[in-house]
Amino acid sequence: MLNLNIRMPLESASQRPARQGLPEGQTLTNPLIKNEFKLNLHMNFSTGRMRIQDLNQIDGHEMACLAFRSKAIQARAMKTSECDILIIPGWNNSGPNHWQSRWEKRLPTARRVAQRDWAKPDRDAWVSALGIAVGKASRPVVLVAHSLGVATVIHAAPYVGRKVAAAFLVGLPDVDRLEVPEIASFAGLSTDPLPFPSMLIASRDDPYCAFERADEYAAAWGSDFVDAGFAGHINDETGYGPWPEGLTRFATLLKRAGAPATP
Repeated sequence: MLNLNIRMPLESASQRPARQGLPEGQTLTNPLIKNEFKLNLHMNFSTGRMRIQDLNQIDGHEMACLAFRSKAIQARAMKTSECDILIIPGWNNSGPNHWQSRWEKRLPTARRVAQRDWAKPDRDAWVSALGIAVGKASRPVVLVAHSLGVATVIHAAPYVGRKVAAAFLVGLPDVDRLEVPEIASFAGLSTDPLPFPSMLIASRDDPYCAFERADEYAAAWGSDFVDAGFAGHINDETGYGPWPEGLTRFATLLKRAGAPATP
């Protein structure tokens, strides 16, 4: 599934390598996007995995496919009012200025998954709390996880997958390589494909996970992978309190999830 409303600042031809089949300096722009922006998206049509990164050249055949699929997606996109949005913070919770807290206030169907002890995270307890929250939901569930919340989602996926419509994953910590005793119980992340659509957003200078490792996990899980650039841990401490770009990405994920079936 694809969304064509993905916009990036226009770069000069000299800043981009030529794509196969196009002369150096020549690009094809998406007619559905304003002239000052060009499509910045890669799609693996065999697996359905989308990768968004710093390359904005695309050939004519792919352009036609994208335009056709975009119309189909727009006809059945999921609305936030049609799902239960579960906010899943990481270690020590997300403070009032964090983008997760802002989204919780802004989105009427969003609620936070409360943990018994935010300062002493325990894998089994956190997975159980998420499972209970998903079980109480009356509509398809969309998970919005940050940091250790992402690891919680991965561990819970085999148990909650049937009720989850999609997962928005931001700032994955590399729990299998970090030498942090407090989160040691979260080690052993599965590399099995997730049973629901997902998007993983990663930063190139996240102190808790190498960008390449995040990319590898996204590929294994079948997640759309978004390069956030140099954004630290993508939290309020690095300027991600208000995060309009994140809401745009979230809307992209909801379009991939599709509208719930009607009886």
